[in-house]
Amino acid sequence: MRRSTLAEMAQRGGSADLMCEFAVPLPTNVIAELFGLPDEQREEIVALTYSLANTSATAAEVRRTRQRLPEFFRRLIAFKRGQLGDDLASALIVARDNGELVSDTELIDMLFMVLSAGFVTTTGVIGNGVLALLTHPQQLHLVRSGQVPWSQAIEEILRWGSSVANLPFRYATEDVEIDGCTVPRGDAVLMAFHAANRDEKAFGPGADRFDVTRRHNPHLSFGKGPHVCLGAALARLELRCAFTALFGRLEDLALAIAAEDVVYMPSYVIRCPQRLPVTFRPSIVPPIETKALGRTRGAA
Repeated sequence: MRRSTLAEMAQRGGSADLMCEFAVPLPTNVIAELFGLPDEQREEIVALTYSLANTSATAAEVRRTRQRLPEFFRRLIAFKRGQLGDDLASALIVARDNGELVSDTELIDMLFMVLSAGFVTTTGVIGNGVLALLTHPQQLHLVRSGQVPWSQAIEEILRWGSSVANLPFRYATEDVEIDGCTVPRGDAVLMAFHAANRDEKAFGPGADRFDVTRRHNPHLSFGKGPHVCLGAALARLELRCAFTALFGRLEDLALAIAAEDVVYMPSYVIRCPQRLPVTFRPSIVPPIETKALGRTRGAA
């Protein structure tokens, strides 16, 4: 995972792979800071998560990943127990030690679910959203000119460019009839969020069109009801920061390859570009004054 601040990218200009230099590091580092994840373990959890999402992996590769995941979290738990801090991993470990979580397996599963889902999904939406905006320049103009607020555009990016394309698997505990179709008890159900987010019954005849002016936008990219994503507010905040910074600081940002040549992750679960080559002109980005810390930081 190559780390490069947006300020460094803006000052050097030229070209970059937006995925490895921005879309992956930003949400990864945010969730890693929240969980107190040591720097040296961040690249490892990224690799493990993307390996698990790779639906073209061989059976042997899947078994290796399944073996390495609990090993990774056992090491993390042992490390954090030695120096508990003000972070979410420490809070979950304390909850386990106090009996609020029933087993170490539950603790590991909780850590993995929140850590991995906390970055790979946001990474995908950043990549998909940049691609959508760069290939729809009129839509981008509406946002950059202030005619459409970023908050509204981000909801359309979430709908049209959801990073979770399909979610396997849920199983019917009894016969269920949905829109005239019977799902027999015991059958596996693959939930297709991309299809739902393009349902003309919900979004009208232009459901397949990327349209940042869309106001009625009941997309399912964060789920719905009691199972709605618990990180939805954080994801929206990260996306607003990411898109406003990218399009506000990188001059003449453009794709370096044709949109049809963008290669996606080998996964039917996660829809996310593997690489996103872009070009831009160099520009000077002033540092951000962080008064609360009493020092000046380089721009993010």
